[in-house]
Amino acid sequence: RGLILLASGAGLLRWPIMAVSESLPPLIVAQALHALTFGAMHLAAIKLLQEREARMTGAPVFLYIGPEGGFSATEVDLAVASGAQAVSLGTLILRSETAAIAAVTLAVHAN
Repeated sequence: RGLILLASGAGLLRWPIMAVSESLPPLIVAQALHALTFGAMHLAAIKLLQEREARMTGAPVFLYIGPEGGFSATEVDLAVASGAQAVSLGTLILRSETAAIAAVTLAVHAN
């Protein structure tokens, strides 16, 4: 929960800085906040998955979040051939940090 709050706070600071800044130093700070947002949310997602996995009796869950353009058909085919289950949000395209939150939420509530 603390990492999620940290990521949210960093995001709330970052957007106003980007909205009003034209000089480089504040934008460097905004970029650092972006890294903090992404890193903290990623770690929070991993922690949630590990906690969920510890409660599960089945196999572990691995989530693969694709690039903004999505996975290629070949990449999906290779993953499925290796035992992955392909799922999609349809035509919805999310930022990577938002996609991680959505994927963890769906995985946690799937069982």
